[in-house]
Amino acid sequence: MSNFEILNSPEFKIFVNKTFAGDESSYRFFDMMPIGLSITTDISCKEIRHNPKAASFLRIDNWSILSHSALNVTYLKLLRDGRELLPEEMPIQRATWLGEEIKSEELEFVWNDGVRKFGLWSARPIRDENGVIVGALAVCEDITARRLLEEEKLKATQNRYLKYLENMLECFAVFLVECDEKGQIVEFRSEYINESGCRDRNITKEEHIGRSMHELYPNSVESGLFKMCCCVVETGEPIELDSFYISNVKEPNTIEVYEGRIIKLDNERITLSGRNITEKKILENEIGRLDRLNIVGEMAASIGHEIRNPLTTVRGYLQMFGMKEKYAEHKEQFNTMIEELDRANLIITEFLSLAKNKVVDFQRANLNEIINTLLPLLQAEALHRGNELRIELGDIPELELDKKEMRQLLMNLVRNAEEALLSNGTIVIKTGLDEGNVFLSVQDSGHGISKDILDKLGTPFLTTKDNGTGLGLPVCYRIAERHKAKIKVKTGVNGTTFFVKFNNPATRE
Repeated sequence: MSNFEILNSPEFKIFVNKTFAGDESSYRFFDMMPIGLSITTDISCKEIRHNPKAASFLRIDNWSILSHSALNVTYLKLLRDGRELLPEEMPIQRATWLGEEIKSEELEFVWNDGVRKFGLWSARPIRDENGVIVGALAVCEDITARRLLEEEKLKATQNRYLKYLENMLECFAVFLVECDEKGQIVEFRSEYINESGCRDRNITKEEHIGRSMHELYPNSVESGLFKMCCCVVETGEPIELDSFYISNVKEPNTIEVYEGRIIKLDNERITLSGRNITEKKILENEIGRLDRLNIVGEMAASIGHEIRNPLTTVRGYLQMFGMKEKYAEHKEQFNTMIEELDRANLIITEFLSLAKNKVVDFQRANLNEIINTLLPLLQAEALHRGNELRIELGDIPELELDKKEMRQLLMNLVRNAEEALLSNGTIVIKTGLDEGNVFLSVQDSGHGISKDILDKLGTPFLTTKDNGTGLGLPVCYRIAERHKAKIKVKTGVNGTTFFVKFNNPATRE
């Protein structure tokens, strides 16, 4: 028989009526009851007494008074579904004041000393012969042991899932949906991020949790991430992300590539999961760029010399005719044609530098010495354009280098930097060691490189300049490849830096 059935049984009602008639034998019956009983004969519910079983549950003396309606009981809170109840929301008060019959309502009792108990409470009003409510009684079943065991099992399950999430190789984050008074989504706020996500985003849990999506992903609106998250909440349909570009909270100008998914967890939460494929994309782009360079290089090796030879002949005849008296009035045109042939010859020279099988002359050399040799020329060119060129050379060892190619690499990178500046700009050439490897960097103070161009850097004949050949950077990439070096680019609104990192270990004599 359930607690609610006990309350409504004829036998139980007889003992209740005896109690209200002042028959003390009924109290002895209540003392022997195996369940907790609370009873009030005061419709204000200020006096609620509790039999020994209920008193034990409530941690008070047998039949003593305990009522939240009588005074502010600050040492004990009653909660239902995690929310603290007001006196008028408690079972015996509702039965007395509203005539409700409450059946097996689970309540949590929390004392100030940290003790927690759970009980199933049933209550009903007590009426006189005229049907008027004169009090109420409630019975309680102590389910504390069962509920705490369930909590332990739930916590263990949560810990297993949490451990799984923490050990995932993928980034995983949970965001809470925030809406305005009209129900429109205005923000997503971080509730959780796993260790992989922290490592990948270079952020701690404390720095991530509690912050908005707009803070954590500065380009979330421009990239469409915020809109997609709203769509997932509204439709409930997950969205797969393929090659999605996300900015970094600590380095807003750094864009990383992800693939993953957005899933609706419940009505208030979404999950973002995925993996960083930036390096994979860089590798794919590098392979594609090298393939293109190889094709162009093979073309250069096969036809470069065949084109250059007739051009040399034509240039010679133009020079000869330009010196004759009878062609004096056309001297300016001859000079223009020679300049254009020289420009074509320069393009062919760069074109030939793309040849994969070009012979290189490796010698032990110090990069700083090559830079210092070229410095007067580089500074003069920068000064002519109204810019400043500085060097910051670190203490670096010698490497196996082709000096001519290193000079060409440096001049191409500096020329590229100069063309990114209008005037009053700054170019900084640096050398040093990074994780034991020598690096060279050329930094400009321009306005950065747009993303559509950045993805195609190193493609032969790609140029944004009116008189550009589009071969300067491809030549740099080819020279770097021949020297077992890698070129990386960092760009933003404050300028662009090209890093050349040499992979052969830096060793001192």
